[in-house]
Amino acid sequence: MRRYDAFFSALSAWTSADIGGYMGAKSTTANAPTNVHVHLYYGVDPSRYRKEENVGCLYGYHYAESESMTLSYSQDHPEGRVLRTIRRGLKAPLGCDLIHTFRNRAALFEADVIWTHTEREYLSV
Repeated sequence: MRRYDAFFSALSAWTSADIGGYMGAKSTTANAPTNVHVHLYYGVDPSRYRKEENVGCLYGYHYAESESMTLSYSQDHPEGRVLRTIRRGLKAPLGCDLIHTFRNRAALFEADVIWTHTEREYLSV
């Protein structure tokens, strides 16, 4: 175990010195945290989904939040029966929920990284 720790501590010191010196990259601690947007499907908005149980985000994405990463999540917008029917009707032939993605476009444009959980969200982004 000691060889393992010594190897990786030496490796991290070498790579940080090499990257910082050779490529002129700034230290990651001085940079602002990475803005990550988690784009989930309609119905699992972390601010509304099982709120009384205090489970956090579905699938545990909230565990990734740290000093180096700030997370934002897709939000469900209230909709009536007609718009829900249109949204779900378009989702079937297109294979993605474009209306839900369009409603969350501001958060998508502000993000440095976008995480999706399934291919349906990936296709819409």
